[in-house]
Amino acid sequence: MRALSVVFALLVAVPSHALSQEMTETERSQREAEVKREIQAQTDALWAALFNKDARAAATFWTSDGEIIEAEGWFEASEIEGFLGEFFRTGAITAGTEEFLEWFIRGDVIYTISLASETIEIEGQEPFTLRKFCTKRWVREDGAWKMKRTVNGRVDLLAGG
Repeated sequence: MRALSVVFALLVAVPSHALSQEMTETERSQREAEVKREIQAQTDALWAALFNKDARAAATFWTSDGEIIEAEGWFEASEIEGFLGEFFRTGAITAGTEEFLEWFIRGDVIYTISLASETIEIEGQEPFTLRKFCTKRWVREDGAWKMKRTVNGRVDLLAGG
């Protein structure tokens, strides 16, 4: 009880602006650069898992309640590993890139808009390349940036053909 009294006394005594100081422009720029590096590293590691056909590793880049929404369907976190595993039985992603077009950094939630290109090979078919606009919501889980929601729109479908 005494601890609560001390905390309450501090809250009353310390002006509220001292508890929620704004970051300087330099601090904000440094934090944004750090977040971008961390998310780029996560993205690179995800691509590596996809190239290695490692569905389990790839699925760890989404939060425990994450989801993927795209033309092929809506997949919750519990389905991502199975979806990728099924795809990897007969197919592979043999090349891929992702260019980040926009970043929206708001505290511990990050939104990115990117253009991804992936070359896919499926047994018995000619390799083909998919280009997708990706909107992702990133949050921290288990000490790492992970995707909470990924919405992918294929460029060819968005362009009407």
